[in-house]
Amino acid sequence: MKRWDVIAQLCPDAVHGAEIGMPYGENLAHLMPLLPRLYLLTVDPYLPYDEEGMDKHKLGLARLEAIKNMQRFPGRVFWREASSVEAAEAVLPKSLDFVFIDAAHDEMNVRRDVGTWKLKVKPGGWLIGHDASWPGVDPVVKDLGASLYDDDVWAVKL
Repeated sequence: MKRWDVIAQLCPDAVHGAEIGMPYGENLAHLMPLLPRLYLLTVDPYLPYDEEGMDKHKLGLARLEAIKNMQRFPGRVFWREASSVEAAEAVLPKSLDFVFIDAAHDEMNVRRDVGTWKLKVKPGGWLIGHDASWPGVDPVVKDLGASLYDDDVWAVKL
């Protein structure tokens, strides 16, 4: 089972969600058909980072792929090319059914993203993330008491 399948199983009735970190738009391309009522905010600053050797050239290609994937769902996917914190400023508290975090994987940024975005999730909604076993993600997942799922997904119901 892939991360989009886990999200769809945890949030089958989701109407409003956010995906933090989406270089290629792969997750949204698979998730949107599984949740036909979903309106999704996607956030990525498209700044170079070392985790996957994402230099300016690779980021440009990733960005084009993401745009292509978003265009498959007109009126349902809303994109903010901004930092996680900047994008969160425009989202009302407790307004989202879920947030999926797959952005920076160092502990400081994971803690910041979790702290920022959990305030945007409705009571009974889900805070979900990817790469639970990564060294910068694992301590945050443990502190949250999150459950682990296939495809290195972590999740906690709020």
